[in-house]
Amino acid sequence: MYYDELIGKHTYYTLIVLSTLIMFAVMSGCANNSGKSNLSSSSPNARTVVGGPQSLHVWLAGSRNLIASSGNGGESWSVFQTPSLDVYRSLAFANPVVGWAVGINGTIIGTNNGGQSWRVQWRGHGRALLGIACADPSRAWAVGAEGLVLCTSDGGTTWRQESLGRGEALTGVAFSGPLTGWAVGRALAGTPRSMIFSTTDGGRHWRLRRTEKGTALLAVAIGDARHVYAVGGSLVSTQDGGFTWNSRHLASKSLGGFTAVAAQGARAWAAEYGGRILTTRDGGKAWASQSFRGVHLVGIAFGDALNGWVCSSEGVVLSTEDGGVIWKRSGPPDLGGLLGVAARP
Repeated sequence: MYYDELIGKHTYYTLIVLSTLIMFAVMSGCANNSGKSNLSSSSPNARTVVGGPQSLHVWLAGSRNLIASSGNGGESWSVFQTPSLDVYRSLAFANPVVGWAVGINGTIIGTNNGGQSWRVQWRGHGRALLGIACADPSRAWAVGAEGLVLCTSDGGTTWRQESLGRGEALTGVAFSGPLTGWAVGRALAGTPRSMIFSTTDGGRHWRLRRTEKGTALLAVAIGDARHVYAVGGSLVSTQDGGFTWNSRHLASKSLGGFTAVAAQGARAWAAEYGGRILTTRDGGKAWASQSFRGVHLVGIAFGDALNGWVCSSEGVVLSTEDGGVIWKRSGPPDLGGLLGVAARP
């Protein structure tokens, strides 16, 4: 299929795929996507219902070079073609109008009209980009293969290229403002190990804050100045701004590991590829699990502490209006396999 062929063109990125869980998950989901899913919930606290508008903005990235947007929480959708052939798996919006997306070919595209049209801002010539974050309409950061970090302070007109070193694959990034940010990835040289970095000067300098052998971290989210969450082969969290960390090895090998995380203060939600959504209300000390059969979850986003969305490689979108107690199925257009989701008030 198209996604498999695209990845096959990039030897270094294929190595990242083999060394992490999420890309294998997405690749399998898109290759085998039939556009349908027999969705059911096995949690007594999780229910799946149909319908219900929400007054938040949501964007979805699909595997067919398409991005969909909704201004009413997923009740209705508009679909737009992206200007460059790529597979966009990470989205970030500073407000309902200004946003960015990055792809595994190394492309950065930006929009200033809520996703109705996009323009290419950076071409990476095959150097994969896997994560994007923004602090405001002017400042954004993208991360990817070989420790690549790209920064803009003018809304994407120009991008400054930096690197944390060629031995790391950076897979996720998050910023809480123009100065403070976090990035996660995996060291590929020597003994495989996960890595968490932080910056306090807008990405000019990064400091290694945590490393753990034999695991991968794929995504990171900031709840507030004290609460940061990273997920992959485990759930990692801090309640003191990164001085100490709590690691919970709750991922099921049969379910493929955690692929995405969203956070609001001490509350966080983690999506597992095999169909589980885990929720914490105490900064990561304890996690409650809900399971949904027939979906492979690859993205999660919350617009506030109550309203969130999770997407699957089958094209299914689930949404919640109560912080994840009840999840309902939304009806997005056919974008092929979904790869990422973003939400804003």
